Amino acid sequence: MKRQIYLDYAYEVADLIWQDYDARRHRAIEEGKAALRDRGKLQNTFQFVGTVAPAEAMRHKQTGAVCYLDRAKRYLLDVYGVYRTLKTYQETQNITLRNADFPTLGWMFEPEPYISTYNEIKAAADFTAEETAQIETVVDLAMRPIEMMPEYGPMNRSILRALNLAAAGSSFPAHEKSQQWLKMGRHIFADSLDKWSMEDSGAYQSIWLYSFIAYNEYVPTVRTEDSSVVKHYADLWARLVTPLGFIPDYGDWNLSEDWIHIAAVMEKCATLYHSATLKYAVNRFTEAHVGLSSGLAGGVDRFMRQLISAYDWSNDDLVEQKPPPRSQEACDDTIGKKCVFRNGWDRQSSYLLLNYRDEPQTNEIYRKNLTMTIPVKAEKTHHGHNDENALCMLIAQERILLTEGGYRKGAERDCTYRSDYYHNKLIARKGVTKTYSFFDHVFDFGEYNPVRTERVYFYNFDEVDCSRTRLYDTRNAAVCDRIVYYLKQDDCFIVNDIVLPREDGSYTVGPVYHAQDIEQIGSNSYALSQTEISMGQELAHTQLDDVKLYLHFPLDEYDFELQTIDRAYRNQMAVTQFFAGYANSQFPLFFSSVLYPNRQGKPPFFDTISYQKRPMGVGLQLAIGTRNYTLFDRYCYESKIEDLNKRPAYSFDAGREQVFELETDAYSALTIQEEDSTYFCCIDFSTLIYKGKPLFEMGAMEQLQLDFKEPLKRTTSWSNWDDRVPG
Repeated sequence: MKRQIYLDYAYEVADLIWQDYDARRHRAIEEGKAALRDRGKLQNTFQFVGTVAPAEAMRHKQTGAVCYLDRAKRYLLDVYGVYRTLKTYQETQNITLRNADFPTLGWMFEPEPYISTYNEIKAAADFTAEETAQIETVVDLAMRPIEMMPEYGPMNRSILRALNLAAAGSSFPAHEKSQQWLKMGRHIFADSLDKWSMEDSGAYQSIWLYSFIAYNEYVPTVRTEDSSVVKHYADLWARLVTPLGFIPDYGDWNLSEDWIHIAAVMEKCATLYHSATLKYAVNRFTEAHVGLSSGLAGGVDRFMRQLISAYDWSNDDLVEQKPPPRSQEACDDTIGKKCVFRNGWDRQSSYLLLNYRDEPQTNEIYRKNLTMTIPVKAEKTHHGHNDENALCMLIAQERILLTEGGYRKGAERDCTYRSDYYHNKLIARKGVTKTYSFFDHVFDFGEYNPVRTERVYFYNFDEVDCSRTRLYDTRNAAVCDRIVYYLKQDDCFIVNDIVLPREDGSYTVGPVYHAQDIEQIGSNSYALSQTEISMGQELAHTQLDDVKLYLHFPLDEYDFELQTIDRAYRNQMAVTQFFAGYANSQFPLFFSSVLYPNRQGKPPFFDTISYQKRPMGVGLQLAIGTRNYTLFDRYCYESKIEDLNKRPAYSFDAGREQVFELETDAYSALTIQEEDSTYFCCIDFSTLIYKGKPLFEMGAMEQLQLDFKEPLKRTTSWSNWDDRVPG
């Protein structure tokens, strides 16, 4: 991919604006007059042309054609012209102004592109003194709402203000407020310096980082290469790129929209760090989005400046290199809190994203100010969803089989698409309904439920990749572990959920999965179909219904429920297997889901799956072809403890549990029996016995004890191990 792709796309969008420009201008004036008459509101609905102007300025620079210079100049002056027309109308009609906060430009996306275009063309455009004064008036009026509502903290809304202030103050040094704008920008920018984002949305994280970089072009403060934060998020997005090129739209985001900031930041980091793998990721990402683009859908005309930055920051001489084809964390267990399961980067590869990002515990003053200033009670501060421990996207065989639920739908219910029940995750609620219905009980108003999450483990083994992530839900008095196994050779995912109730009482609990269509295909089994994938309110990705996601719930002691749900801007379906009844801490709840992408109908191995519940955990057994799997998951670590006054406090005898023919003290364990060998992998264990034969066994040695007591001969654990033994 060559970097000209960004400019070609920008020029295509700019031409769409220009082809009916006069009609757009007339319509904007009439809409503005109607807003004045009906609501006493002075707002320039033509402000967007300031964000298109950078494309025309760049095209003039690249081609030398004066017509593009003339377009850019007209765009800048027409923002003022429409404002002046509306202001005159208000005065002649004697309309009382009730709202004049945004008479020329908005306070977020519009000012900096407008100002950058002026800087780019002013030497060639030959502005008169009057025209220059009009430009300054537009900028001055655009800064006023920022002065009245600055906002702060490491997030997109604040850094956009800092960028706009920096652009205004440095570009108009003779303006009476120039120094005030620059100072205010410095103070707001400082809240993002050496901070992690307080947002969990790729769209808004990238706006924050793009603006962070662009701010330094006006007011040099820190070099991008000296900020580890910028590189961290670029690496995060690179690892999230799917086999189809998209990045799952976690949080407030639509799959086809607001991608340009990400591309620009990734290009910047690929160039600065000479990263061939970053270059590979951003190439696939950009190609996917440009290939899907359709006219002005998604408000793309707002981001011409960012397309130019992506071009400027890109390096065509940097040779791309495909990253290693393995599952991995993206990028860590503290900031990113995402796990990607994959078997490659080609379009036929399989991919699953687990997001367990909770609301960060840092930045209290910023979070409190935000939640007490603007209406965000349905969001994970900020722009995040109640999607902790959710499966955001599953792709296999070039088909998208699990998706996110959309950004939000209108303003009538802020929770729409943000609440937990819009996501592919386990839902826990205190209480039950009279009819013991799952969806009747969990479909609440949807205010954000603050939870805390942590990674228990993530490992890559030869045959399986696996993770265990924990969610602490104080409001619903539950601790919920989600364990994901990716059986690599058989391209199968097993998702086990363990729920430890923290109170005695009634609970409604179960995992939920969504799809465009869900059909029951036998006892405990369902076929999930997706022929139309929402890319936003205006775009959809269509695909053949030749690959389905087959879902099987092995446990036969719980109820099932299917429900139609407004999700992703259309009607979809949701299915759950759930418990509704009395529970307490002595009796953990266990749910299992087997996810298998397939073209050939219901997988025969679904009928081979069995389970065994034991006091310390649950075992599953299944046969796929000639491979016989046995899995074991322990309810909680504490069941391994023998004596708190000894070190190690745990022991094999205390934690010993047997399911089927597997016996171990492991936190989690898996065996695969084949004709001539047995494969095993274990996590946090000392011993594994299979069919009565020890496959792994730690020896004892003297261990130091508490309070300087005499050493004891005891056995420690290994964190993880896998091996294959004959027979």
